[in-house]
Amino acid sequence: MFEMRGASVGPLRAYKMSIRTEMNKNLTRIQNELRQTRKVINSSKTTKNREVNELQLTIESIQKLTQTLLDASDDLSKLKAAENVILKEKNTYEFKFEQKNEEERVKEEDFIDDEYNDEEELTIPKANSSKSVEFDLNFD
Repeated sequence: MFEMRGASVGPLRAYKMSIRTEMNKNLTRIQNELRQTRKVINSSKTTKNREVNELQLTIESIQKLTQTLLDASDDLSKLKAAENVILKEKNTYEFKFEQKNEEERVKEEDFIDDEYNDEEELTIPKANSSKSVEFDLNFD
């Protein structure tokens, strides 16, 4: 899902910051709901049934927000892994490029004929002549 090769790290960091901001908002909401729950518990005017219902609703909303935070945490860990991959590739790209060029150079050297003599002549006898035809094989 987060395979981003050759991409810059900037957008990932911005996305991570937006997830962290959202997590902080959710955390604030959870803290506010906990304060409200404490008020309900401390209130002497409410009935037991009403308290239980409000507590159950609060617990459910806390569970939902907690799940949202866990999902955001998973996204952050995936983003961190993607960021590490990008940074690793960025640091090794030049090395890989140099290594590839070295391999290509070695392959080209394998095809060079060491026994080839630049002064060799190719002779082809003509049908009506005893002279040979000379070809210049120097490509310089």
